[in-house]
Amino acid sequence: MNLLSPAEDAITVPAARIIGPLLSDPEVQKILDEEHLRLLRVGYLLSGAMSAIFAALPLFYVAVGLAFVRGMSRPFPAGADLDPRLFGWIFVAVGLSLFVFLAGNAVLKLSAARAIGQRRMHTFCLVAAALTTLGIPWGTVLGVLSFVVLERPSVKALFAPPGGTPGVPAPGP
Repeated sequence: MNLLSPAEDAITVPAARIIGPLLSDPEVQKILDEEHLRLLRVGYLLSGAMSAIFAALPLFYVAVGLAFVRGMSRPFPAGADLDPRLFGWIFVAVGLSLFVFLAGNAVLKLSAARAIGQRRMHTFCLVAAALTTLGIPWGTVLGVLSFVVLERPSVKALFAPPGGTPGVPAPGP
């Protein structure tokens, strides 16, 4: 069965025109939704892995701060206003704070990837998308595309209601 005329080729004809006679619209939409969710999951996995790698960088500040504290263990002059080890403790505090923030960001993205893969926690995925948009430029792209995909009614139906089964809509009132 040839769906194309001799003047047409597969490059110039939209895929929907070729697939259209073979699949109904809901089947095509389900395939598109599944593929878009798969791509979102991959995007969140990659973004989460990169965030986890970058989360380790502030540990350098912690190491430098601890080196300052240990290196200045000698008694400081009696007339000094501040303990010079305070500078090292500031480095430690800033480094640990950044590490916790960045590691939390990585865990959020990896958790969103898991939730998308399991088709669970739709609201959590939207919150993760909102926070992901703060990562300019790639996080913004991933977050906005997440909103576009996750807000489709056909995609919402794929996510399980609380205590329900994925892909089965909740019973009406």
